Amino acid sequence: MQHSATRSEQVYRRLKADILAGQIEAGAALPFAKLKGDYAASMGVLREALMRLTAEGLTINQPQFGFKVISLSLQDLSDLTASRCTIESMVLTDAVTNGDLDWETRVLSAHHRMERTQKFAAGDG
Repeated sequence: MQHSATRSEQVYRRLKADILAGQIEAGAALPFAKLKGDYAASMGVLREALMRLTAEGLTINQPQFGFKVISLSLQDLSDLTASRCTIESMVLTDAVTNGDLDWETRVLSAHHRMERTQKFAAGDG
């Protein structure tokens, strides 16, 4: 039997998703009053979620000013992109080296499907 997530876990997941999706902008302040309304959560639940996000490096806690989303510089984005390229190249190499016939069949099928998928919705130009 699977347990449902606690309220703190739910709020943490929603906040994290909103930050990662850009719904909350980098550098934005995270005032408790606004978060309380937006996430229908108590101060304790919000504080716990924000402390977890701070531990993960997604928010910072500034004494006297509260929490805010971290800001990213162009160098940060460049470093992240370089790291992803390195990791994804290694993973692809491993997949090709260790993939069996069923894996190759799924890759070819996915490629075929993607080639025939419309890139833009009608009217998107």
